[in-house]
Amino acid sequence: MQVTVQDLGGCKVHIDIVVDQERVNKAFAKVYRELAQAGINGFRPGKAPPRIIRLRHGKEKIEAFATADLIPEVLEEAIKQENLHPIEQFQIGPIPDEADTAEQDPAEAAATDDDPVAAREAPAADNSAEQVELRAEENQPFSFRATGTIQPEPELCEYRGLPLRAPQVEPTDEQIDAYLQEVAEKAAEWEETDREEIRKGDCVETDLEIRPEGSEQPLHQRGERFFVGSGDHQPPLDEALIGARCGTEITIETQYPEEHSDPALAGKKATVTLKPQGIEELRIPEIDDDLAQQLGAADLNELRARATAEVRRRNERIRRSGLEQQALERLFEGSEVQIADQLITVGAEEQTRVLDKQLKAQGLSLDRVLKDVDTSADEFLGNQAKRMEQSLKVHLILEAIAQREDLEVQEEDIAKELTRMAAEAETDAVALRAEIEENDPGLREFRDRLRRQKVLNFVVEQAQITELPMELYLKEQRLEAQPLGTDD
Repeated sequence: MQVTVQDLGGCKVHIDIVVDQERVNKAFAKVYRELAQAGINGFRPGKAPPRIIRLRHGKEKIEAFATADLIPEVLEEAIKQENLHPIEQFQIGPIPDEADTAEQDPAEAAATDDDPVAAREAPAADNSAEQVELRAEENQPFSFRATGTIQPEPELCEYRGLPLRAPQVEPTDEQIDAYLQEVAEKAAEWEETDREEIRKGDCVETDLEIRPEGSEQPLHQRGERFFVGSGDHQPPLDEALIGARCGTEITIETQYPEEHSDPALAGKKATVTLKPQGIEELRIPEIDDDLAQQLGAADLNELRARATAEVRRRNERIRRSGLEQQALERLFEGSEVQIADQLITVGAEEQTRVLDKQLKAQGLSLDRVLKDVDTSADEFLGNQAKRMEQSLKVHLILEAIAQREDLEVQEEDIAKELTRMAAEAETDAVALRAEIEENDPGLREFRDRLRRQKVLNFVVEQAQITELPMELYLKEQRLEAQPLGTDD
């Protein structure tokens, strides 16, 4: 079998296939066996000779049967031989003579409606082909052209030895101290204070009188709690309390936002009088043995040891996440991937359908959300297509590396990950697997995720990694995330 692939651009190809005479005759022999087995008057099943079968069914019909078997069979072999990845059904036609126009529209070689092969149930093929009136003939080679869209193989960059930067994992004293301070702040409690002056960070209980513009009757609110300087209040009445004293009145003019929860105030100007009644301040405990015992440790040394272990785990997560992200960025930037427009469009439309379904389940609609954010449907679909293109590019790069390096997910990989997840969720690994398998395509997606992780692990393990102190590493990350032309 001779196979020639012609790149048409835009991920479309012609596959010209020439089948030798011996292979063609084998296809005819198979047809004769099947028709003989079906039975012909005067002969036992399977015993009628080809000459009688041709007389009974006619030469054209037998040729149609043989062609129907031959085309999908050899096309599938050709696709595997050339390592092609079709994303649509191929159109089948004759190979034009050199004298014919080379610019023939593939659609002109598309299949006709009437196919006598349909009268016989041919053996199923994985790569079925829409067929035209092509006829293989006994004792003759047979040729045809398949035209369709494929997903080309990515041109991978050199993914071994990628230059990556990573933070050192071992905690510093400064990191441990900062973590213990976080722990102490979480253990802090609000306590009443005799202090009269209000400061940023205080919690103040305040009576309010609100007089909306044009309203004769004021609104009264008693015991309103303000976390001063938190930014949680709209309008920011809490900022007017800074520096004031309990028992005094503060009057301000303010504008309530349009989206305010009270219709009587939404979008209106108002005069607000605040009268603070009491102050609470957040008391952060000392980092000592008492705090350690409060948190279940024997003493401060044990609490510090726990903090050290937790900071190390944090650092490891930052390191792993950073290395994987950098690896993906290097692979994305350095590899060439041509993606069929069809894949991008279909993927973006499917994501949009899923999003719309999720919104409807919440009593919303995509049209309404787009209107609220002042985005047109075309603009939204364009953004979806860009994200889908990036996602597909990353997926195809990782898949290509997996195939090249023979990185497959084994059953032991699945069992190990399920055990880890079950421990985190405090459940049983067997029950967790059953839950995943219930949701199609749950286990396939789970396996795909593990394969992706396996590829990333491989790339990171092969990388040339420069170690940095955590503080310097995080500073670099902040600078890289900063838009060009901005100051630090």
